Amino acid sequence: MRMTVNVVGFKYRGTTPSILQGADGSQLSLRPEPSNPIDYNAIKLIVSGRHVAYIQKDLAAQVSALLRQGLNYTISIKNISETFATLVIEFGSLKATSTSTTNNAIASSPGIYEIIFSYEGQKWSYYGQSSNMNKRIKQHQRDLENAAHHNSILQNAWIGNPNTFQYISREVVGADDTPLIRQIKLFKMELSYISTSKYNCANILKGDLVLSADAQKDLKETQKYFSGVIAKIIGELKLIKDAIGEIMLRERLVYSFGKKLNKSNVLSQIKMRHSYDEPSAFTDSENPLFKALKFALQVNQNKIEKHQNFRKIINEFPSKPWNATKYTTTSFEEVTQFLSLIERYQNFEPFAGLDRRTSSTSAIKYDPILESVLSSEVISMLRRGIPKKDNASVGQIEQKLPPQKGSVFSRLFGR
Repeated sequence: MRMTVNVVGFKYRGTTPSILQGADGSQLSLRPEPSNPIDYNAIKLIVSGRHVAYIQKDLAAQVSALLRQGLNYTISIKNISETFATLVIEFGSLKATSTSTTNNAIASSPGIYEIIFSYEGQKWSYYGQSSNMNKRIKQHQRDLENAAHHNSILQNAWIGNPNTFQYISREVVGADDTPLIRQIKLFKMELSYISTSKYNCANILKGDLVLSADAQKDLKETQKYFSGVIAKIIGELKLIKDAIGEIMLRERLVYSFGKKLNKSNVLSQIKMRHSYDEPSAFTDSENPLFKALKFALQVNQNKIEKHQNFRKIINEFPSKPWNATKYTTTSFEEVTQFLSLIERYQNFEPFAGLDRRTSSTSAIKYDPILESVLSSEVISMLRRGIPKKDNASVGQIEQKLPPQKGSVFSRLFGR
């Protein structure tokens, strides 16, 4: 079993890393220092009987546990810099002499496995999922034997007593599903086992959930599909935004003397008017219809932004792969969020009754959507007209400003 460690603190011992120049392994040794007031796991590096440095703190506990096992070791110098040196420590075997359940008893099938072990006088469990449980268990053993396991609790427990480790197949999943569907099932099952563990749970939820290579391939196709679904939803919502914007323009609830105002940017122009001395848009802000349509427009915009954010989350999953191992892993929170979004959009159906066929660029049939988005009160306002400050009704304005043929305004009022 090989460990690569840094040794530090030479200056506090009145020397420099250059003291290792020319030294061979027979002159180097390690000595625990349990009386150290900062770290009882501290390990001293001894060169020809002289204490010159310490093993880096984050690996000191593992090295200390290996030394307590009485394992033989050799030390070689890998690199010497101005402030620290890098050593390679070769320890004897850490293989277990016996286990209650060998990995050969675990099926080479997709499913959930549990590793039960003792650590610091207590029982612990570690849960995992894999498309091949037997293969994954063997990988765990190799990493533990080489002191290279990413989970420090498992590693320290193995160093303390590898013979306490048991391997159990908890649940087998059918192989008929696609890799990603199977992976999603395994994730759900793994999270369930972790949350209901009988013993102390060793899983590090910020990075112990492994995404298999096959599942990663399917994930790209899934992301592409659901990205398209959400893009369709956003497209429909933008049609709604345009429809409401067109009504506001046709009613002269919002107007401008410039050319920047159009049905697609009504809400942004309303917001911008408060930021300039010379407003780019004017509003009939006291009109109840203006208030109702502005509220509907804002609610619709919030929905657009929400779906855009969800689309980003799905496309970027896993957002920050945990790179401590060769596996692509993710966190408990991120998996839960991803799965909930997939379920949210899995049964999506287009807006009922929407017909996006056009006879001209301004003649999109929005009515079915508007009737489902706008309240009956607002629809009623649109049909009967709202008195203006100059006592002109919407109907009178309509006579002065005849609507474009096929527009939302004319379709609503023509009924």
